[in-house]
Amino acid sequence: MKRSVLFWILAVAITIASAVYQRLTGPTYPLAGAMKLANGHEVSFSLQRTHAGGDPAQVAVLTHDSAIGGTLMWRSYRSAEPWQTSAMQYDGAMLRGEMPARSALEKIEYQIALNAEGQETLLPQGGPLMMRFKGEVPLWVLIPHVLVMFAAMLLATRTGLEVFAPQASIARFVNWTVISLFIGGFVMGPLATYFAFDLWWTGWPVGNDITDNKTLIAFVVWVITWAVSKRVSNPKPWVFVAAIVMLIVFMIPHSISSN
Repeated sequence: MKRSVLFWILAVAITIASAVYQRLTGPTYPLAGAMKLANGHEVSFSLQRTHAGGDPAQVAVLTHDSAIGGTLMWRSYRSAEPWQTSAMQYDGAMLRGEMPARSALEKIEYQIALNAEGQETLLPQGGPLMMRFKGEVPLWVLIPHVLVMFAAMLLATRTGLEVFAPQASIARFVNWTVISLFIGGFVMGPLATYFAFDLWWTGWPVGNDITDNKTLIAFVVWVITWAVSKRVSNPKPWVFVAAIVMLIVFMIPHSISSN
């Protein structure tokens, strides 16, 4: 197998693995699992931690038992407000409830009290779950943004692997990495942020959003690498460090500071 093909395979594998890790460990990924109630009956759930759009936030628990009751409780995140409650309704094996919509960037904390044979069990058991509200990002913005950012990570990884080639073609890989990172992070990214939160930029110097800040760090590192690679005889160490920085940045979950 040619070295170039092997490098592309490795780059794709690393990019996919890092994307999956970021997605599964992020604070906006639904909390899914199963638990046994006091009567031994097992229920399963997938509780969302982010809600897009202006409609009420839906919550559901799979019980397969109409005798199990549930009360949905919520209030503003990290507040001393009294809990608001509503009874959940059994519908097609699911116990369902909903919470009123909030404005973009607002956060609430919520918990479910399940009642089986007079005994109450809280879900999740570790304490209330945070949910952040945001606007709906159109697919014509979201899909290109995700694809171009994925391409930027792929190209950064492939560029990093290129340093191990005897006859490395670093310059063109660096150029494409910088271009894709700029388009994904600073053209499509702000557009997605605008639709989600009615803001164009929420990172430094106007805010502290981790998603925008990590994109900014990666871009600055790669621009420096691009500039240095044109002036030094051996840019490989710079490129390799930039690729590692990009990998670390890419693995940091979105909106981790919201948790």
